[in-house]
Amino acid sequence: MTVLSYKYVTHFRSVLVYISFIESKIRPDIMTDTTRKEIAHNIFLFRHETDTEIYYELDNAKYKMIDFTMDFSGSDNLRLTTGGNSIRTVVSPYKRTTVAVLKVRDTRTHCSLRVKYTWEETDPTAPPSTAPQQKELGPGIFLHTQRTMSPDSFLYSVSYKNSGKNLRFTINFGGSRNLYFDNGSLSKTIRVGAYQGQCRLGVLRPIIATNPWTLKTKFTWTEETTMLEQQRPLQTARYAPPAPQYSAAPLPTPYSAADLVAPPPPPARRTVLPSPSPSPSPSPSPSPSSTDVKRQTIADKIHMTTTRVDDTRTGHSTFTFEIDNMKFKDLKVILDFSGSSNLLLDTGTISTRCNVAPYERRIVGVLRTITVTNGWSLKQKVSVEQNEPDIPAASHSAPAIPRRVQATPIPTNTNMSARERVMAASKNTAFYRRASLDRGGGGGDSTPPVLALLESIQMKQYWPLFLSEAMDDINMLLTMAKDKGSFRSAMKEMGISRMGHREAILNALALM
Repeated sequence: MTVLSYKYVTHFRSVLVYISFIESKIRPDIMTDTTRKEIAHNIFLFRHETDTEIYYELDNAKYKMIDFTMDFSGSDNLRLTTGGNSIRTVVSPYKRTTVAVLKVRDTRTHCSLRVKYTWEETDPTAPPSTAPQQKELGPGIFLHTQRTMSPDSFLYSVSYKNSGKNLRFTINFGGSRNLYFDNGSLSKTIRVGAYQGQCRLGVLRPIIATNPWTLKTKFTWTEETTMLEQQRPLQTARYAPPAPQYSAAPLPTPYSAADLVAPPPPPARRTVLPSPSPSPSPSPSPSPSSTDVKRQTIADKIHMTTTRVDDTRTGHSTFTFEIDNMKFKDLKVILDFSGSSNLLLDTGTISTRCNVAPYERRIVGVLRTITVTNGWSLKQKVSVEQNEPDIPAASHSAPAIPRRVQATPIPTNTNMSARERVMAASKNTAFYRRASLDRGGGGGDSTPPVLALLESIQMKQYWPLFLSEAMDDINMLLTMAKDKGSFRSAMKEMGISRMGHREAILNALALM
């Protein structure tokens, strides 16, 4: 009986292939033949059998270096001549090499052969897989990888070369098999300063060194703007008068003992230092939690915001998923987290479904870690079904009010469309305000006016804050900016902590 299983894993310009087969009840008295098997394209494995031994040859008919490993764990009445249960051989291109020799311990009893073999193909002209590698993920963002063998392990580090900014970098190995990071999870986040050098992320190792592994890697990063040199408080420099120039006077004649005494040295050059800046206020205590907000478009005018909060006191992480429906559609949203590990919805399930009304923004799911000792991995699948809103006919005697519309009855004018009837019935409500926001000034691909305003003063980083608070209507901002004190307080509560940035936004609005 022969059972074959194949797996292909690509990593660092090399191919690792895992094949195993089991053969049982091999009698020594019939081991007199030779078998040939093409285990891959132009790679042939020969097995020669005699009464006292079994030996394997690998015929490499490719221009590749093959790192071939055989494992005989579980075999009975057989032993490797090199000792142990496994053997590893490197076969050069276009070479045929003996890769294993097995001896029969007792020729009077049956033998049971169990063999697993794996191999890795590499280009002979390429640098070895253990050579340090560097990959530029983005402008000035470099990922460095160093691999070691026996057992396999990968050291990851990152460097950042962009002045005036800091980097928040996350590496995620979710979906990998038989691998773990040195912090016990499958992801890690670090902050890297500009030109700080290589910052260590960690080491990835197989859980069981003898088993095959699968590597899947995902990188995400955020560039955080720091306070530039010209934005720092200026220091007032005092006027420094030029140092007096000294010249030697002619010696008096005739000379006397008093004249031979050396004159006192001139005073040292005086420099006037700038006035010391006031001592900085003590830095606040570190926040007990860190927040990461990501916004993605799942359909036209349908957005999902994911807010991740890591509580450093308890070690738990919380993910909040929020749907922003900017269409005149009823949505049926299904969130499925099958495949995630160490995560559970607050309802105690791994999937949820809910309805979102037209122009409604609501939280559709909250995901939390179960334990803090194990790492977590997140896999999400979002499906959205869009339906026409249920608008009652104009002839109904008692028309039902649509969801979230409680202001005025729906008009019975038959010449009005369904959307016009709902909008007319929703005036002066939050529903009407969100439905009538200026979200692009015409074409769907044009830049929103608020975003264009922030880009003009180089403060694009605050756009997600305005968007998350539904403050992306330029007319609404112009109205709010008339009361400067209240608008300053509102921006501070939103998260714009720098006073200079708040004033720059106010001045830009005043010029419109």
